Amino acid sequence: MSYRLRIVEEAYRDIRRNADWWAEHHSAAQAEKWADAIWGKIRALDEFPESCSFAYENEDFPYELREALFGLGSQPGNRILFTIQNKDVIVLGVRAAEHDWLRKGDLPPFPPSDK
Repeated sequence: MSYRLRIVEEAYRDIRRNADWWAEHHSAAQAEKWADAIWGKIRALDEFPESCSFAYENEDFPYELREALFGLGSQPGNRILFTIQNKDVIVLGVRAAEHDWLRKGDLPPFPPSDK
């Protein structure tokens, strides 16, 4: 089953912020590699998003919160946070894997506005 992929504006901003960080702390080439790779991982969510685990904060949210772990190296450095609604996969944000526990205000309100 194929899902429609929706990405909220906050998630776009998270990706831009992370790519900027890579460019500043590593190189423009690595930032581009990171951005290409995360977009590939996000695009892949349209097939079998249910295979991704629930985020550990899932019970704190009024909607189902899942995560896809992502990283360029052997350790995933980021979490792609999303929800599944009907036939839509809605990407809500991208956070560093080491960030503390998310709170409701850390992600957009639901239902999020899509782009």
